[in-house]
Amino acid sequence: MSDPNRFILFKNLRYLFGMVNPRYKVISYRGVKLDILDLLVSSLYLAAIQSQYKSIYEVIPFRILPVRKKISQFPKRLWAHLEYILQERKRSKLVQLNKTQNTKADIVFWPVEPTHLDQQIPVAKILTEKGVQFNFITNQIKVYKNIRQEGFNAQFIDIKPYSIPLNNFDIIDLRDQIDKDNFKGSAPIIDKKVVDFVSFTIGNMLDIVSMLICYIFEFIDMVKPRIIVVGNDLTLEGRVATRICQAIGINCACIMHGSIEGELWHGLHIVDNYFVYGQLAKDYLVSLGIQPQNLIVSGAPYIDRLNVAKKSVHPMLMKKLRLKNDDGFVLLALSQPGYCPSYEHFNCIVESVVKLSAHKPEINIIAKLHRGDNKKNYRKIKRQYPDNRLHVVENGRKGYPQNIFDWLNGCKLAITGASTVALEAMLMNVPVITVDYMNEYRGVDFIEMGTTIHVKTESELFEAIQNVLHSSNKYKDVMRKAQQYINTYFYKPNGRASERIADYLAHIVMEPI
Repeated sequence: MSDPNRFILFKNLRYLFGMVNPRYKVISYRGVKLDILDLLVSSLYLAAIQSQYKSIYEVIPFRILPVRKKISQFPKRLWAHLEYILQERKRSKLVQLNKTQNTKADIVFWPVEPTHLDQQIPVAKILTEKGVQFNFITNQIKVYKNIRQEGFNAQFIDIKPYSIPLNNFDIIDLRDQIDKDNFKGSAPIIDKKVVDFVSFTIGNMLDIVSMLICYIFEFIDMVKPRIIVVGNDLTLEGRVATRICQAIGINCACIMHGSIEGELWHGLHIVDNYFVYGQLAKDYLVSLGIQPQNLIVSGAPYIDRLNVAKKSVHPMLMKKLRLKNDDGFVLLALSQPGYCPSYEHFNCIVESVVKLSAHKPEINIIAKLHRGDNKKNYRKIKRQYPDNRLHVVENGRKGYPQNIFDWLNGCKLAITGASTVALEAMLMNVPVITVDYMNEYRGVDFIEMGTTIHVKTESELFEAIQNVLHSSNKYKDVMRKAQQYINTYFYKPNGRASERIADYLAHIVMEPI
């Protein structure tokens, strides 16, 4: 069986970047040399994927579009532009608060997504009990507000693009070299359209990268942390911070979040200490080339206080969706489209579920959207089946539960792809259907081990849903495997994962310099 398209693209992109002579891609600041293609690896990979499926002008930020394109796309992009303006105002207010913040700390947490906070906040609470100094920094407004709501101080970073001198670096030379290396063989390594957009993305993000580099050096000079815990060392902020820390001798760490199986780019983790949920995750990362001494089996902090006892449907859902207590519902929880699943695959799965909802209105189906998903991705399909009763709830919407486990309580069935929701549903003893019409999920161990009801066609999906709802005994073996798997996936689910990580970080702080 051939690799999914994203695997091939990832391998080719890494190969192409490896061909580029270091003198074109290495930037230097305060004596530290950094590979710009390495720092931007996740951004460029996602840009490459987007460019395969979307018009380039749909993925370029509105604020930097050419004037004519702004005019032509004005109706489509107006709200995005207004949101950008509002965000800028909020950022300005938060920056003023930084003047009164005391940022001195031995440990610094840098989350950039809510899922990072789910892991870091429980650890921070244990550190507070131990009297260990720590602080939070973030460049994301929503994350900043969430930190403050938890009762912790945080420093907000206002990362605005402006030019910082980077020694011996020319973006034009780098773009030209990437283009030349791509065409060295008899055929291009990557489609020219993709390479052009990747090169554009490098130029578009260069000032942000330079700003990040400058800020991190200034922050380290001021705070003098012993260890920085990034939210993800694959994303831009986490990778820049990690590379700088490694260059100047500061320890860096990261706590696993989400599912890592079946994605090659998890072989690019570089932190000194990567805390993983269990031995299965460690073994998988070692198979991708991560050094075992950098992987610490700790368990998952975000489930430390989880009560897995089956409960009724959450009151918020009952009220909003007018569900009866004993009705239950089917939960559709897909990852954001464009990556895994691809746009085409995502649309096919959504259409199947909408079609089922139209034909079986007695089944309550709720689509809980990923934070990167949007209601508009469902509207066109829903209009094709006017009798459908699919409820679509955007991530973070007010009046609805924010915790995934509150959604899984009272849920009869979860439908997903290779999402972390599959694991979380298993924890709550909820049957899981994984849908893969286009063979996009490869190397996902919980699918390969038969812990989910895996379907490859629409008819298989419809049959599986009917069986779960009306003849659940057919899947006793699947449910047994799911419980066996989940009991080994999370190391010692005894509510002490946060404590184990906090103890490890505190030990690093106590080590002599």
